[in-house]
Amino acid sequence: MGLLKLGANIIGNVRESINSEFADQYLEFFTCNALGQNVLAKRGAAQIVKGKNKGDAEIISNGSKIAVPEGTALLLVDNGKVVDFTTEAGMYTWDSSSSPSVFGSGKFLQNVKASVVDTWQRMKNGGELAKQQRVYFINMQEMRDQNFGTKSPIPYHDPEYRNIYIRLNGKFSFKIEDPVTFFRAISGNFASEYTVADLMGTPADPKQPREEFIDNMTEVLNKCGSVDKIMFADLPAEQGRLRRYMQEALDEEWLQKRGIII
Repeated sequence: MGLLKLGANIIGNVRESINSEFADQYLEFFTCNALGQNVLAKRGAAQIVKGKNKGDAEIISNGSKIAVPEGTALLLVDNGKVVDFTTEAGMYTWDSSSSPSVFGSGKFLQNVKASVVDTWQRMKNGGELAKQQRVYFINMQEMRDQNFGTKSPIPYHDPEYRNIYIRLNGKFSFKIEDPVTFFRAISGNFASEYTVADLMGTPADPKQPREEFIDNMTEVLNKCGSVDKIMFADLPAEQGRLRRYMQEALDEEWLQKRGIII
């Protein structure tokens, strides 16, 4: 079972299968509106396009269509497990007769493919599928203008003045690079949507990732002062260096643990 991408020349002429192995024989159409800068993931809701769905709302009918917008990943989840996904925009059809297939781009897909494709198992109970199937859309756009600031002054080892104390305020951005890891490790099977605030909290009430950002910023400053010998007055001119050091400090760890990068 899996996704089949429809080419532009055949989208309008796809044979709608009514010989489904599912209990509900009617077709649905899944998509989502723009997720914007606040929503990281959203559960897809079916819009019936052929008759009245007399089956289970948690079962995707064979032949149903799923439209994936630009900058969005699609995850198909069966009984809580990701069984198929794509990061490529376009129109797809749900095919219950084929094996899961992976579409998309990015180096991480080579590593994720095997762990996703092999999870699918047909499970029948009394002639019906004993499954819960859901569609999730993951926002893969850059989440900009994330404010941060130190609650109290932090030490800086200035090469001339030795230990001084400075405050930091600014903005950073992050994006979901690996939607499967993000879903498995962070959001899980949420009911409706998962927001930036759910992950990061707020500057006044930060959650763990935002606190980790500040902790790593302190370490990066120590490196700038102790190793690179940058005077504190020159720090505003070293934002490129700070940005690079923060990416080196966080990207690999956050990508593995959360599927996101700075």
